[in-house]
Amino acid sequence: MRQLLLILMFSALLCSGSAVAKKNAKDSDFPYIIKKIKKSTKKRAYVDNGWKGDVKCIRADIKAKEDLGDTEFYVKAYFYDKNKKLVEEYSGPAKVSDDWKNYRSIPDYLHPNKIYDVYFPITDKIEKGKYKWKSVVVVFGDSNRAVADVYKGDSVLNYDFPEKELVKKNATEKN
Repeated sequence: MRQLLLILMFSALLCSGSAVAKKNAKDSDFPYIIKKIKKSTKKRAYVDNGWKGDVKCIRADIKAKEDLGDTEFYVKAYFYDKNKKLVEEYSGPAKVSDDWKNYRSIPDYLHPNKIYDVYFPITDKIEKGKYKWKSVVVVFGDSNRAVADVYKGDSVLNYDFPEKELVKKNATEKN
């Protein structure tokens, strides 16, 4: 009976951690929002120091709810294997193109409430190699505030990434 109680308490903690970490994204006063994360393919992307065609990527749709002014923001991605070991990380989105003429990444200025799609390539190293990826944590924020979400995984709090404490701090301040 005691073991069952401990299991239930641990499960509740994990579930509440997920809700807490994602809560900022839905708070009306929190400036950073990750709307959606999904798998995608881009006609052309800058990967491994060169341009490649038909690149599998993780797409994150993000938006800023307010005018960030000259705040230096970031969007990062961390890829993990089935054991939640980090196998790839990106300090920013890749440059991509759909028409082989116009290339883009993330603009320096985000217009409030406009959704931007950013892409993180799934390299051969983590797609086919011994470091096969299973889930991705995307982090969107600045030096004082950040939000994170996970693709194909559980709570972001179950992954190790440099901004984790900031994400947790922001989540608890909003409660």
